[in-house]
Order: sequence, then C-alpha cells, then structure tokens
Amino acid sequence: MKAVCQFCHKILEIEVGLFQDLSGCKCDTCGGKLVQYQEPKPLPPAPAPTVTPKVPERSEIKTLEEAKTYLNANLRDGVDCPCCGQMAKIYKRKFNSWMARAMVAFYQHIGMKPGWFHAIGVITDRRFWKHKINNSCGDYGKLVYWNLLEDAAGHREDGNPENGYYRMTQKGMDFVLGKLRIKKYVYLYNDTLLEVEGNDETITIHEAMGMAFNYSELMSA
Repeated sequence: MKAVCQFCHKILEIEVGLFQDLSGCKCDTCGGKLVQYQEPKPLPPAPAPTVTPKVPERSEIKTLEEAKTYLNANLRDGVDCPCCGQMAKIYKRKFNSWMARAMVAFYQHIGMKPGWFHAIGVITDRRFWKHKINNSCGDYGKLVYWNLLEDAAGHREDGNPENGYYRMTQKGMDFVLGKLRIKKYVYLYNDTLLEVEGNDETITIHEAMGMAFNYSELMSA
C-alpha cells in the first residue's frame, strides 16, 4: 500500500499484512510517522473561455446576429435599431418625491375606500391638495414597476391597458408605513422591467420625500 510521511511528505510503498496497519511505521528518510496515502481527486475541467462578440460598426452589419450585437451594445445610450429604425434605449427611472407623496395619497384614499381606485381621481381630489401632486405627471403608472401598485388592466374583460385604475399591494402599504426599503432605481426597456447587476441602492419613503415635505404632516392630513 502507499503511505505518506506526515513530516517530509515523502510517498513510500509499504508492505503490510492483512490485519496490520501503519501503526509504528516510520519514514526511512526523516523518521516521521506514516499515514495511508490518498490519491488526489482530479481537478474539474477548466470552464470554456467566454467569447465576447465583436461589436460591428453600423455600416458593417450584414446579419441579424450582428444587428442584435450592435443593438445590445448601445442600449444604455440609446440607438436607432439597424433593422427597423425604431429608437431603442434602456431608461433608468428614479423613485422620486412625487411618487412618495402620491403613495401617501393613495394609501389615505384606500383607508376611506378600499379596493381599486382611479389614480387621477385621487390625485385631483381636494383632500390631497396639500400633497402638491402634479396631476400632469404620469409617474404614478411607474409605481407598478416597484410592485407598489397593481394595474387593473389585466383584470378588465376588454383588456383596456389605459384604464387608469390601480390598487395598492401589501408591499406598497408596508412602504408607506416605513416598514421596508425599495430599490432607488429601476431600469426599463420597451416598458419591461430589467434586472441590472449592481442595482442595489435602496430608499425609504422618508428619504424619497426629501426635506421639502413633512411625512408626519402629510400622513395626518
């Protein structure tokens, strides 16, 4: 059997009987104690190298794959699609003070009338004028991307995507009450939420509201 010295790590071939072990066996070089040698496990194969496709110049595009490579490489800055000419861009959206104040108004509204609500109807309600919500801004629709509101579009029989009705999720209620933090930014492409590596910065409703508005005053309005 093979044995290895615990001191100098020399590997030796040792003859032992059927009912014998290495007790008392010593290295013939340094006199160190011998233990049974274990064959090392083979290393796993090295992963295949990642090949990053070369980004072609727009004038060099000849195939659909080249067009996709070119488009994906330029989405952050925005680019006209080389196939159809449509503008393609990834948009970075920040959770802002307007959204925070709108969420407070929506929360207070469902406290009086639970369920689905018409966003513009709440925003223009004189009871919430103190919140100073600009009803010409459509940012309330983007609250869906943070999973704070649920859009009623998928709940209508006619499938109308522009119905303007929403209801608050449990996450939305917890956020308004200061129980959790949400991502400060979301990334959107073609109205689709993207998961972006490194997008870890978070924010509370107090932080989003900023110094110009008092959270406690708005919640008690």
